[in-house]
Amino acid sequence: MNKVNMTEGLSNAEVKEQKRLGNLNIMTVKVGNSNKDIIIKNSMTLFNLLNLVLAVVLFIIGSYKNMLFIFSIISNTSIGIYQEIKAKRIIEKLSFLKQDKVEVIRAGEQVSIEKEELVLNDIICLKKGVQVPVDAICLEEGLDVDESMITGESDFIEKHVGDFIYSGSLVMQGASKAQVQAVGNHTFISKLIKEASVLKKSKSKIQQQIDKILKIIAIGIIPISILVLLNQFVFSSLNLSVIPQRKMAIVGTATTITSLIPEGLVLLTSVALALGVIKLSQMDVLTQELSAIETLARVDVLCLDKTGTITEGQMNVENVLYYNDKAETNDIISYIISLDKEQNSSMEALTKYFTSGQQNTFELVSYQPFSSETKYQSVEIKNKGNYILGAFDLVAKDVTP
Repeated sequence: MNKVNMTEGLSNAEVKEQKRLGNLNIMTVKVGNSNKDIIIKNSMTLFNLLNLVLAVVLFIIGSYKNMLFIFSIISNTSIGIYQEIKAKRIIEKLSFLKQDKVEVIRAGEQVSIEKEELVLNDIICLKKGVQVPVDAICLEEGLDVDESMITGESDFIEKHVGDFIYSGSLVMQGASKAQVQAVGNHTFISKLIKEASVLKKSKSKIQQQIDKILKIIAIGIIPISILVLLNQFVFSSLNLSVIPQRKMAIVGTATTITSLIPEGLVLLTSVALALGVIKLSQMDVLTQELSAIETLARVDVLCLDKTGTITEGQMNVENVLYYNDKAETNDIISYIISLDKEQNSSMEALTKYFTSGQQNTFELVSYQPFSSETKYQSVEIKNKGNYILGAFDLVAKDVTP
């Protein structure tokens, strides 16, 4: 780690040099194939090519009404392309970082910049409620962070000088300066996004069975087509020198070959699955693939690992047991809350519950702010005594039954 003065930060020249070297906090996550590749992959298939050739032949001879099968091919291909591009866009929008601005020390001044403007070795200012946008090294004591976005565990982690702070962590208590160690694609959160953004195509049982049918048809369609052509142009009693009979032979051949291709089966399957996805979306269910409804229909047991990442992590006061005067207790707790300038989630919950109805006239003797080490705060009020507010197991450890 290149040591940078905490009070001065990087100079403008050093920032420019880091930008020249490409050490900017810009993440580029690529997901799967491009839109062009998806369109080509879904369009350029053996059956689509065969149907296109037959449609062109029928168009040339003027048999337009026998070309209606082409709409089935277009519909089926379009649905496949739409769903794959939609899934790709959903994954591309996946983001773990919600905060756009960050406070940094540059040229001796604290300024607010976009997180994409951060460079390597920047000195960033972390405080309660801030999400860490880059990997950094803690430079000061008294910082508690929530790493549930990364680990799934909602416990607060106390950071000391020299400790590594992962990007994506949320500062829950305290304030500290930190020096940037990794930016852009080199950060931990970027690597996590890259792994989570892999779009894995899976096929349902119905789609697998349809694929088997199509493979069998693909193997047999070429010799069958040759036999049909021979039958219509060699062994039939049609006089091919007569234009109407020649057209009849071509239409008969095209009709036989197209009847071998199950466009309706694939189309109806896609439509049925698409309707299922629409139904799920109306129930606020996000789906990535058409086969989601079929996969869900086969589920017997659903196991969930409930972690801190799927909840808001907000605390509420459910019940209070009073062992002395209720009004006085409420006033004292309200007074302690008013002294806390940097409230954590516990204090926020107490603030919502304890609202004093009248202005108290307490005279403060001394106040000990909340500490990550002691896990409590204390106050001495003149003519009232000392009061401690904090973790019960620590506050009451010396109290006898």
